Amino acid sequence: MITLSIRNWIIQTTVFLLLVGPSAAQDNPQLQVGDIAPALSVDIISNAPPEASLTPEFLQGKTIVVEFWGTWCGGCIISMPHFNALYEEFSDQGVLFLAVTYEPIEQVVKFTSRRPILPWIGHDLDRSMINAWGIREWPTAFVVRDGKILERAYTPDLTVDRMNQLMNQELHQDRIKTQPITKEPMATDDTLLSLRIQRKVSGDTLRSVIAKIWSVRTFQVQGPEWLDTEQYDVLIQGTESAELSTQIRSMIGSALGISVSHSQGEVSSYRIEVAKDGVKLPEGIGEHAGWAIDTNSEGQPIIAGSSMTIENLTTGLSYVLNVPIRDTTQNDQKYFVDLTIDSDIHRTRQLLPLETGLQLVPETTTIPLVSIQRLNPTQE
Repeated sequence: MITLSIRNWIIQTTVFLLLVGPSAAQDNPQLQVGDIAPALSVDIISNAPPEASLTPEFLQGKTIVVEFWGTWCGGCIISMPHFNALYEEFSDQGVLFLAVTYEPIEQVVKFTSRRPILPWIGHDLDRSMINAWGIREWPTAFVVRDGKILERAYTPDLTVDRMNQLMNQELHQDRIKTQPITKEPMATDDTLLSLRIQRKVSGDTLRSVIAKIWSVRTFQVQGPEWLDTEQYDVLIQGTESAELSTQIRSMIGSALGISVSHSQGEVSSYRIEVAKDGVKLPEGIGEHAGWAIDTNSEGQPIIAGSSMTIENLTTGLSYVLNVPIRDTTQNDQKYFVDLTIDSDIHRTRQLLPLETGLQLVPETTTIPLVSIQRLNPTQE
């Protein structure tokens, strides 16, 4: 099923593409709020006191927060400080926190030497727990009490306020099912195409909407100022056979009251080079090149990955700074990256050499452009 939600598309798409986990869970359904929680069955527990146990007797009466994560997962690197903060807030209230990975202790120790993890770490080496819990996207967190799932969430969405609600909530299934973090309504399996476009006071700019539907970047969308003042919320849903064809895009253009034409044009851009003191990024860990773009609690963009190439970082910088950037380093080494980016490109050009040993050099480049006009010029 294709689900395209225009809001936060860059971040959501990046997370989906880069944080898809092991395929063993594909046969098992994804668990939902109110379901019975499978057993907490890991091969090894590390980062825990000697008496640590996951037996039913030990867990009885406890609220348990389980996060599925991996050292290869960029989103997990970004969300780990949040998971640690939840641990510090609630572990003294009898909440047990468990971070489950399929990786061995040696690999995790390489990670924790750079990014500490406060909760217990469960090593599910044969991935049987990952399979039983139906994990497909990482990081995913569950809150469990008395054997039932109270919440399932992308880890950063599990806030302190939400945890307080769950801690004070009686375990009645109908109450639980009215309170999980809300999601967009989904189309049914037999829906060929569902399209919703709503004008919003606060939403995505028309330029962003056009870029996402026409599969280009916002710097490729050319047109008048109203592209950045009009705001919309767009939801497209349908089956796998309902691709965003030329006809569908034409229909969306008509609904938005615009005409779209294509051309080539020259724009300001940058290239990545190694600064005079050389690359300063620490060596990567592991072979997986998963990485992600997200925001921290202050709303600042973060690019993170435990085994990123400079080409990966270049792609991330291009998305965050919203300009064309190309990698000219010819460096295929892998690095550990956890980088907060200033959205002001001039500030980033100052900080990047200090933090990474890389520099952005201005240039121009010719790229495909999408030009926008009103179907009814009187609406200009």
